[in-house]
Amino acid sequence: MKIALAIGTRPEVIKIAILANKLRSKLGGDFELWDSGQHYDYNLDEIFYEEMHITPPDVNFNIMSDCTSVQIGKMMACMEHHIERFKPNIVIVAGDTNSTYGAAYMAKRCNCKLDHIEAGPREYFVHYTNGHPTFFKTKAMLNMAENLNRILIDNMSDYLFAPTPMSHDNLLHERLFGDKILSGDIQFDVLLKWLPSIKNMPFPRKDFNLLTLHRAENTDFKINLVRIMNAFIESDEDIIFPMHPRTKAKLESIGKYRDVINAPHITVCEPMGFLDFTNALLHCKKVFTDSGGVQKEAYLLNKPCVTLRESTGWTDIVLSGDNRIVGSNKKHIMDELKNTTKFISKNKGIYGDGKATDRIINYLLK
Repeated sequence: MKIALAIGTRPEVIKIAILANKLRSKLGGDFELWDSGQHYDYNLDEIFYEEMHITPPDVNFNIMSDCTSVQIGKMMACMEHHIERFKPNIVIVAGDTNSTYGAAYMAKRCNCKLDHIEAGPREYFVHYTNGHPTFFKTKAMLNMAENLNRILIDNMSDYLFAPTPMSHDNLLHERLFGDKILSGDIQFDVLLKWLPSIKNMPFPRKDFNLLTLHRAENTDFKINLVRIMNAFIESDEDIIFPMHPRTKAKLESIGKYRDVINAPHITVCEPMGFLDFTNALLHCKKVFTDSGGVQKEAYLLNKPCVTLRESTGWTDIVLSGDNRIVGSNKKHIMDELKNTTKFISKNKGIYGDGKATDRIINYLLK
């Protein structure tokens, strides 16, 4: 049995930290880790290998940043070459990025079994009535790159490992061909492993809000980006903002970057590693984000999360009351900045029991 694990972005490196090392320990030379190089900045890739003690990838494709067609095309070409070289029986992918889609497509074209970790989440728009969320879909859902990637990958996969009950229900409802397993979330396993060490780390600040922002739906549309930034600039609330390179470039291009860094209550810093960011998340009052991974981490650490999107794939934690969806609405963002009421969770254990990694490995190697 030969297994290749293909990844490419910061969230994927974090997710597979335990999985990759355990597969290497069990399979030795019959396991390889392939990194697409889609995230090539030290603070978005290499730092995670170092601080989480992940054995470096056997291959880095160095596809870097480019337009979607070129990026996915490079990924497919590299995957085809290394599948022919290594001849894996199973290719594992995780998540919903361009790297994930390119790897998944070529794995199936080369007649490998395909395992999709984090299968089943589907984007829904969220509308609140008297504080209660309702979910609805439109055709626009297929214009969301990550959602489209995930749907296509799920339809190709032989093994579909769902991280949450609602994700598993989606797979059953869609009647996909692959084996559908409610595994829990491997990111929870990673957090549980590192949390004792993180809790011993000091943090110099308190009474602050944490902000992350990087999705194209916010950074590529000037009106959304300006509304969001103005909400934080005008709020006078203490903010720590680890700024993604994409966001910095977009703010500079529209002449808004100086306004952000000159706001005395906003501390802009470089993107953080997993340990430092989780430590900041542990100490913040509330997190504002458009990241799916951060939405999960906030739930797992019992921190109120405000999502700067109109939709989310993590409907479980919206329904449980742990995550509020506000989009780029300036008034709603400012209301949440002023509102110090702690969210009340109605459902614990959404992401499993912390044993998803072993559950996945045992299923694949049985």
